[in-house]
Amino acid sequence: MVADDFPNIAHPGHPVIRAIRGRMRAGGRRPAGESPSSKLGLVVEGGGMRGVISGGALLAMDALGLAEAFDEVYAESAGAINGSYFLAGQAVLGSRIYFEDIANARFINPLRVRRILDLDFLVDADPIPVRNAVANGCTHILVLLTRPPAYRDRGFRGPLWLAARLPLGKKWNTGLVHALLREKCNRYNAARDLAFGSARPERPASIAVICPDGHSHGVARLTRDSVRLRAALMASREQAVELFRGAG
Repeated sequence: MVADDFPNIAHPGHPVIRAIRGRMRAGGRRPAGESPSSKLGLVVEGGGMRGVISGGALLAMDALGLAEAFDEVYAESAGAINGSYFLAGQAVLGSRIYFEDIANARFINPLRVRRILDLDFLVDADPIPVRNAVANGCTHILVLLTRPPAYRDRGFRGPLWLAARLPLGKKWNTGLVHALLREKCNRYNAARDLAFGSARPERPASIAVICPDGHSHGVARLTRDSVRLRAALMASREQAVELFRGAG
């Protein structure tokens, strides 16, 4: 991975990490000397069971006393659940859900055909709501992603007639489904481009990204292997701990 290709990858000296570190030292509050116009935002990606990766980072941040450090939190799907537990100071409880409560056929069942591809997959409103954080005036934004930097969404690669029939068991217009799937793919990649710094934000904002290095720890949207999920959680947790402990 070339740093120049992904300039917003978080590192100890990044302005966003320094801002978070300052609030950590101040007990989660705005420290003396911080600009009154500064607004610290947190963006958390979803992704089904991949949410265990962002959950691991939030687990570390909760332990470091950062639950009250952010002015605004933006999250989607599993990320919204993780963010809610984090803000409540219950990140430990929230993270355990992935490998204790939902890594089973009751939640993920490939034989339950009509509910594998649902409306959440088809018309996802805002897969990585970093643009919303920028639009609402966040000057420093930490983005927790569940896929490695080089990942690109290539869109739905199955037959369109299948996608048109699966959501809720109804038949959808194939052209509409194609447009929605293409739009979802484009919006997801555009959000990643903004997060990683290959696209400019509409207003000044410093953005830092925490994400897996090179792979997603073997965790996908439908992973049910509790050992693999637990390992991904701990790897993400350790990554965040090292990042914030190394900040100056």
